[in-house]
Amino acid sequence: MTNKWNVAEIKNTSQAFAEVVCEEYFKTKENINGSEIIGLTEVKQLNLFILKELFEKWQMEISRLKSPYFNYAEPEVQKALDDFMNILSRHIQVNGENFKGILETSVKKTISLFSDPKAFFVEEMRNLTDFKLTADWLTKNGKFFKDYNWVLRELLSKLNGVSFIYANEAIDFINQFFDDNRIEDHSKELADISKIAGENQPAAPATNPYQSFFDSIEEYKMAKPQMIAKEPEVITPTVVVEEKDEPITEMRLTQVQEKIETVITENPVTRTIEKETTVTLHESMQMTSENSSLSDFHQKRKIDSIKGNISLNQKFLFINNLFGSDSSVFNGAIEELESCNSFSEAKEQMIKKYLPKYKWDLNSPEAEEFFDILKRRYN
Repeated sequence: MTNKWNVAEIKNTSQAFAEVVCEEYFKTKENINGSEIIGLTEVKQLNLFILKELFEKWQMEISRLKSPYFNYAEPEVQKALDDFMNILSRHIQVNGENFKGILETSVKKTISLFSDPKAFFVEEMRNLTDFKLTADWLTKNGKFFKDYNWVLRELLSKLNGVSFIYANEAIDFINQFFDDNRIEDHSKELADISKIAGENQPAAPATNPYQSFFDSIEEYKMAKPQMIAKEPEVITPTVVVEEKDEPITEMRLTQVQEKIETVITENPVTRTIEKETTVTLHESMQMTSENSSLSDFHQKRKIDSIKGNISLNQKFLFINNLFGSDSSVFNGAIEELESCNSFSEAKEQMIKKYLPKYKWDLNSPEAEEFFDILKRRYN
């Protein structure tokens, strides 16, 4: 079942989302590259649509390479040009000012696809060059659809070997596809986008150096969501925090502290590797593969600040799950933690002030990850 948004809602949410994400991301960086775009948000389809926007700009630059003096159609020239453009595509670099517009457009497309997929694909067909749908268009664009990729596959099968079909015929097929109510449930992703918009607040060479960056994203689409690897369950005493605001006794505080130590020591939570060097797309896909645990590549090194080592995704995760969806509370907690002198002091402060109020589940992934960052800061 779809949850249709009106044009104003899509526009306002997209603008707010782009504003929040860009403000946060470009606080410490001047540019964003392809591998960083791949992991920018938890919504994979949104990340792919950002790359799709860049791919289309890349194609436009290729189309401008024409000259009345040189034969760009010569096979040798075309091969060299293709190699050059593919190498160039592996060096994506977009500054904050230019990226904001790309992100906003990509969010609009993501919301449109998730909320009304039939209308989304009908609009895509109406925007086709010469109103013709070709196998080449479906192949090039198919790589940027993790969700509803089946629509492009079925359209390709409808071509049945012909070079093209007209847009109106393709639209008829799309209407048939969705008459069967083949709607995917993306309510969670839409809720995540809305929540972030409402908050005011990874370089080894490719196997083939002449391969286009845009041809290497299939692994990303197939990768499962990053899951925190769990060790065999360790039975620990359950800590119950009463609903009423009664004082935390020394005995209860000790129990909670012991439980946190168990969580951190026996079931560590890890984050994406932090490298100063660029991480290739292939490497980033390996990091999230089904058989690899995030803890396999966690650096476990001491960090100098908490705020500077919390990624954009982690920030939203912590705000929404540990600090009541209130960014000001989160920012205040981080400031308090930065002034602590030890892990024990920081831990005790969080337990006394925030655990009872927001009813933290110390076994939750976000709580484990939060305390892991604290431990790296002070140990």
